[in-house]
Amino acid sequence: MSSGDEEFYRKHAYSFLQASYALVGPHAAEDVFSAAILSVLGTQRWNQLDDEAKRKYLYRTMVNQARRWGRREGKRGQIEAIFSLRDVVGSPTVEMPDATWEVVSSLSVRQRAVVFLTYWEDLDTRTVAETLGISEGSVYKHLDRARKALRRKIDA
Repeated sequence: MSSGDEEFYRKHAYSFLQASYALVGPHAAEDVFSAAILSVLGTQRWNQLDDEAKRKYLYRTMVNQARRWGRREGKRGQIEAIFSLRDVVGSPTVEMPDATWEVVSSLSVRQRAVVFLTYWEDLDTRTVAETLGISEGSVYKHLDRARKALRRKIDA
C-alpha cells in the first residue's frame, strides 16, 4: 500500500465502515469493507484516480461486495481478509442497536446504500447516482421505496 493509499484510508475508513454497517449489519461489516478495499487496491485503475473518484469507486465496489455477501449468506463460510488494514487507523466501531438494524435490514442493499449516502453522508441525488453508478431516477425510486418500507416496518 502506498503512502497515498494509507492517507486515503486514514481519511475515509470510518465513513466507509459506517456505510458497510448500513449495508450488511454489524456481523459482516468489517469483512465486506475489507474485501472491497482489497479489491480496489489490486486494480491498475485505482492509482489513476483522484480522491473523489476513489471514494466513488470504493463505494460501488463495497455495494457489489455487500450483494455478493448477501448471496453467500445462506452458505456463508467466513470471508477472511488477506491482511488487516485495522492496524492503520485502529478498529472504528459503529454502534447500531439491534432494533434499528432489524428495520434497516429489511431494505435491499441498493436501498440501504442510497439511504446511507443521502442521509448519513449528506450527498445530493446527482452525487449519489454518480457514486453508485446509477441514474438519478433510480436514486429517487430507491429512496421512495426505502422510505415506504421503513414507514411500514416502524408503524407495524
